[in-house]
Amino acid sequence: MEALRLIEVNKLVFEQDASIPRLGADEVLVKVMAAGVCGSDYGRVFSLGAHTLPIILGHEFSGLVEAVGPEVREDLAGRRIVVTPLIPCRTCEWCRRGEYSLCDAYGFIGSRRDGAFEQYVAVPASALQVIPDTMTYAEAAVVEPTACMLHAMYRGPSIMGRTVCISGAGPIGLLGVQYAKASGASEVVCVDIIEKKLELARRLGADKTVNLSESDLVPAGLSATDGRGFDFTFETTGNPNVQNGVIQTSAKLGSVVYFGFSGNGLTLNDESLDRILRAEVTLTGAWNSYSTGFPGREWQTAIDMIADHRIDVSAVVSHILPLEEAPSFFEKVRTHQIEHGKVLFAPWGIEGAQL
Repeated sequence: MEALRLIEVNKLVFEQDASIPRLGADEVLVKVMAAGVCGSDYGRVFSLGAHTLPIILGHEFSGLVEAVGPEVREDLAGRRIVVTPLIPCRTCEWCRRGEYSLCDAYGFIGSRRDGAFEQYVAVPASALQVIPDTMTYAEAAVVEPTACMLHAMYRGPSIMGRTVCISGAGPIGLLGVQYAKASGASEVVCVDIIEKKLELARRLGADKTVNLSESDLVPAGLSATDGRGFDFTFETTGNPNVQNGVIQTSAKLGSVVYFGFSGNGLTLNDESLDRILRAEVTLTGAWNSYSTGFPGREWQTAIDMIADHRIDVSAVVSHILPLEEAPSFFEKVRTHQIEHGKVLFAPWGIEGAQL
């Protein structure tokens, strides 16, 4: 079978004769139809590596159950599914509390064991989520990042009737814009440095946008809210200047959820600390996409909202590529030769992974 293997940092190898995975007793064999590239995958390829090397990356994916292990229900064969990549230990304190994103000893498909940048992948049967027949495989491959966005949104207060800032108009931010509008936010403002992305944010429902290549965040954000500030901010960029700025544009009793990670340290400046204290701003982090009743409400809500098109994932997908083009794609990203949004690989050809 075909597979894309990360040997070491900046060394990806496309294999045409990789071995089909052997199934464990409680596992299923998934024929991967569409697999998304996460922002974390770029980090693994270009600088960080993975917990295990060599490895096949890919944790945002959909496909068809091709075979089942001896301890797995036979009726799962032939199901169209998405896969929850986290494999919780289910015994640590946090799993017992239902906080699976905080598991102390988790496994993870695509970073701690082989993932979906291959034609077949073996996964625990407990990781399967059946998708509606009306949902395409390409749409289903965006369920995982949508669930991550929802988990972050749920870490903040209710946004019904509130002013919301989405900082960053990448795929996660654009999914957040759509969720905020669908959830009754009174006003959604999206900020980024690329006008083309901001145009898409407006098309997807943002009431206002701020181009940070033309305006400073704090005065522009306060102006957009008539000086009041935002009740809730979803920060996806990881940029330290933006991470400080969204504190200073928070309303009194406002909340900021940090989702973006850049590897750069964050030092709170005097203005940010003053705002946290005097306006009693709440800062919260978000990690992964799981909650009580594994995998939690995030996953079913993501499936439902994509299936009924309250969230249009086709708007955030910029490329659907055959797996054999993956090495050249990553090289173009590394050398800044390509603009992209959410990218999907189609191990069985792009015809089967259309939106």
